Amino acid sequence: HGDVSEHVSEHVSTHPPHIHRYCPWDGHRFHERELCCSVCGGDRSFGHYEGQRRLETLDSRGTSRRGATWRKVLWERSAFEDNYTDHTFLVGLRRNTRVRPYNYWALVRDSGAISQQIATVTLFVILFYYTWADYITLHFLLGIELLFLLIGYALRIQIDHSFRARGILLSVRSICLLVGTLGCLSPVLATLTNSFTNDTIFVLTIILIPLHLVTHDYAYDTGTSKRFGAPVSLNAIIFAAVLLASRLSTTVHVFALVFLAIQLFALYPILRQHLRRFSASSYFKLTGAMVGLTTVLLFPLSRFTSVAYLAFIAFVTYVCPFWLMSIQKYKNEIQGPWDEAKPSSGEYYRELR
Repeated sequence: HGDVSEHVSEHVSTHPPHIHRYCPWDGHRFHERELCCSVCGGDRSFGHYEGQRRLETLDSRGTSRRGATWRKVLWERSAFEDNYTDHTFLVGLRRNTRVRPYNYWALVRDSGAISQQIATVTLFVILFYYTWADYITLHFLLGIELLFLLIGYALRIQIDHSFRARGILLSVRSICLLVGTLGCLSPVLATLTNSFTNDTIFVLTIILIPLHLVTHDYAYDTGTSKRFGAPVSLNAIIFAAVLLASRLSTTVHVFALVFLAIQLFALYPILRQHLRRFSASSYFKLTGAMVGLTTVLLFPLSRFTSVAYLAFIAFVTYVCPFWLMSIQKYKNEIQGPWDEAKPSSGEYYRELR
């Protein structure tokens, strides 16, 4: 082992100008005492590469590139072949220059959006089951929806100073139009799936709910995005709500459940985004309240399900961020002068002026 180390040290120190820092074929970065590439097996010195010796032979024969200087561009005519590279090809290679190291507690805070969306879906499913099994009456369900609507408007007025008389008037007008349209469609929705069995409806719902959770716009919930951009997610959960509502006994039940879905999955995300911008601590308290409420409602149905639900929320909130941080060390993002250009329209118009 000592003889090998001395040989490596002597080889590196004797021929430093003729030693690659990066493998020209796969970009592997050589360690100080590494003689060959651990990826392709090629020798580290310039002269041992077949392609390098071939290109040096062509240069010595006086081909059409005599006196020409090689440049790392393909958009202009050159005396060199398109696949020609010299020892400066990987000089501009950079690894993970734009990788931002994660902070665990910041990830935990951001995962609150996922936990709250899971709690929202769970709340909707619980209220459907309570209604379907006649644990709660229709009047109680309608009272819950009216309470949700009033609380939502009160919070929006409190935290969003731009939401004043005109905004409230437009919002109420939209709600009234929505209620009227939904009331007219409820008889159709109630008979939409008469030919389907309960098993088929529940299987389709089980497929649509994960689709909703996976495609939901969590950037909108956290305030990163100002515009909601997840139509697939919204359509999936509304379709699931229509399927579940068709299992209820009357058209008024259908109306109530679909309107509940619109409140929870179309209006509630808007309130959450404004609350997150207004007060992050209030947003996290709301997340805790939602998780606690759904756990309490699940407990009478199944203790095991409520415990499993809490364990899943804890996994998403605390374990997944740690998991993401642990795999970040395997990230290998390569940048260099060969990357595609990203023009800015603002700079282009400034140049025109």
